[in-house]
Amino acid sequence: METDHPLRPIDFDKDLNELRSQIRSHGYTASTVRSYSFYIKDYLGWLGSLPKSQKAALNEHSMVRYAVHLKEDRKMGDSAVAQAFSAVSFYLRNVANIPISRRQEAGQPQVVLLS
Repeated sequence: METDHPLRPIDFDKDLNELRSQIRSHGYTASTVRSYSFYIKDYLGWLGSLPKSQKAALNEHSMVRYAVHLKEDRKMGDSAVAQAFSAVSFYLRNVANIPISRRQEAGQPQVVLLS
């Protein structure tokens, strides 16, 4: 069962510095640092912009909802959505200390669009 982690007050500078530190400690490139930083700012901004009735907690459900938002609302390609998904997954696990199920860690979101 998934545990909700309410949207905590976000200290962007602190979280981004921690994100960059964690990414470097995993041996990722400078371009990954820039890309992940961009998507984390975007994800947190998206969470904060949701109407009160739709507020999401920091968890894998919000991560999947964000991926669907990128695909459906922003019409982003699969590669960009996968990169955003990886960035958010990394952030939740390594910066926000929120566990992500093995199913979600293993790969991309299963975003299926029905027309």
